[in-house]
Amino acid sequence: MDQPHALLVASPGLGHLIPILELGNRLSTVLNIHVTILAVTSGSSPTETDAIRASVARGTCEVRELHSFDIDHSPDATVATKIIEMMRATKTKMAVHDAVKSMNWKPTVMIIDFFGTGLMSVADDIGVKGTYVYVPSHAWFLAVVVYLPVLDKVVEGEYIDIKEPMKIPGCRPVGPGELMETMLDRSDPQYRECLRCGEEIPMCHGVLVNTWEELQGNTLTALRASPLVGTFNGVL
Repeated sequence: MDQPHALLVASPGLGHLIPILELGNRLSTVLNIHVTILAVTSGSSPTETDAIRASVARGTCEVRELHSFDIDHSPDATVATKIIEMMRATKTKMAVHDAVKSMNWKPTVMIIDFFGTGLMSVADDIGVKGTYVYVPSHAWFLAVVVYLPVLDKVVEGEYIDIKEPMKIPGCRPVGPGELMETMLDRSDPQYRECLRCGEEIPMCHGVLVNTWEELQGNTLTALRASPLVGTFNGVL
């Protein structure tokens, strides 16, 4: 078929599921793209179930639910760490792989959310031609995350102890009191997982971010051009 087929994968949690469902609806209704959504869910949230049912009722996307797997976490792991580790787990990758292999109409592109960058490794196995990361936040958040590997190399000690604001390409300087929670403790697994996401995002074919040129033009230009954060094929 000539119509493109996009596979969207949502991490557990309404904050990931709803943006992916809405993106799928937009791709289908505005761009006439066939959309299949794999929603990795907790399996115990009525709200997640209601959101999926509402999306199915609209009839714009095919939605398949994948229940999350139990994996070993450290006792003090944050919710974010647990989700990212679960999305990187071999069981999750195999579930996505098997779901795609069962499709009669194979997807041509895969779109994952910020917590699902660990799934980029299955792209070749399932035969998609391009992998994209969807950031439903804004360009400043994306800029900080993809610049984090640079900061990790050049900054000594904790970011919170730095007296001068940090310079992020395309953004105003970021002071210690404005740091993301994931940056407050560099020994926390949550920080290491965020760092890995920052390393992986520039490896994809493009990024879809919830902003527009008139609002954050300088940041988008910096993301497209800076060799420090890798070469994006596109920030859409």
